[in-house]
Amino acid sequence: MSRFLHARILVAAGLVLATAAALVVWDGATPAQDKRATEAGLEQARGLSLAFRKAAHTILPSVVTIETEVKAREVDADEMPENPFKGTPFEDFFNDRDFPFRRLPRQIPRQEGMGSGVVIDASGIIVTNYHVVANADEVLVRFADGHQAKAKEVRTDRESDLAVVIIDPPTQLTAARWGDSAELEIGDWVLAVGNPFGLESTVSAGIISAKGRDPGFNQRKTYLQTDAEINPGNSGGPLVNLEGEVVGINTAIATNTGAFQGVGFAIPSNLAQWVVSQLVARGSVQRAWLGVGIQPVDAALSKQLGIEPGRGVLIAEVRPGTPAAEAGLQEQDVVLEFAGTPVRKPRDLQEVVERSKPGERYRIKVLRDGKTLELTVVLKPLEPGAIAPGVAGAWVGTSEFADAA
Repeated sequence: MSRFLHARILVAAGLVLATAAALVVWDGATPAQDKRATEAGLEQARGLSLAFRKAAHTILPSVVTIETEVKAREVDADEMPENPFKGTPFEDFFNDRDFPFRRLPRQIPRQEGMGSGVVIDASGIIVTNYHVVANADEVLVRFADGHQAKAKEVRTDRESDLAVVIIDPPTQLTAARWGDSAELEIGDWVLAVGNPFGLESTVSAGIISAKGRDPGFNQRKTYLQTDAEINPGNSGGPLVNLEGEVVGINTAIATNTGAFQGVGFAIPSNLAQWVVSQLVARGSVQRAWLGVGIQPVDAALSKQLGIEPGRGVLIAEVRPGTPAAEAGLQEQDVVLEFAGTPVRKPRDLQEVVERSKPGERYRIKVLRDGKTLELTVVLKPLEPGAIAPGVAGAWVGTSEFADAA
């Protein structure tokens, strides 16, 4: 279960006091010096405690519980899975057409789910994860003060794993403030807030462990990594800085047990804002498309190409009839910059292209045969459903689901 805020503060205070005590013994300090060192350590611990408290008090009124229900239904033969013996010696005996169980209707039981969310507009706009509300027939938003409201509309973006839940406010709502995830540095303190295991308004503290992390469960996105505890029920809740600003949306953990093991992931707030603003304005997310297959420049390639390792991405394929082909990009080109943004790895290029505006002209800097060239490209809209995010077995979303009678 999550470490509660006061427990983390006591540990921090203990570490400070232990360090101060060790210094006193080593230096042979006088009792007066010992007292001053202890008071200084306590003052530092109180300052950290106060910062945690202020951030928690700022964000907690904006955090909600999201409960979902998928109603029981009967699945007919057309919706049943294919022959489970496909690819085995029994495939012909139980072929798809004659497989007897496919002709029998199946009852899917009612399911209930739970996650977290954060109010980002007092008019009744709440952000959560796509996987919290996916396929739900009913979505209920519960507030810490006891008020609740049914969702009147849910808008989702599967590719980013984000969703917007729109309600008629049952009371005066407090909207959270967005922070700038680009300003975060490794080692910065953050708080993860949500409802792990149904325990409402739980706050856990940790640091930013890494930025731009590619954990493998989304083909085209990078995440903030944190050791602030994230558990089932935390999905969709905010990750906040010490000012109480939302710098991430808690999404998943790396685990071998199903419980938190010190590695959690949050969608950076700058990406979340970009997606959410489009969901609110138009109900869907428009992404741009270049039309190339790319790969990282590893040590062997960098030596062959005469560039520094980790600088640029190699174009392995240029698809016909795409913006890349029309701009004159070629296989074996190394993309160094797009629209003035340095490109160091494939996701750098994917993210800057996707967030660009289709129909507009952009400069792209490439290395070709040892020479640097600048080309102009006009991007096109990425067709919906063209990208399907992948999910790897050891990475799990942190919402709770259960069958219900």
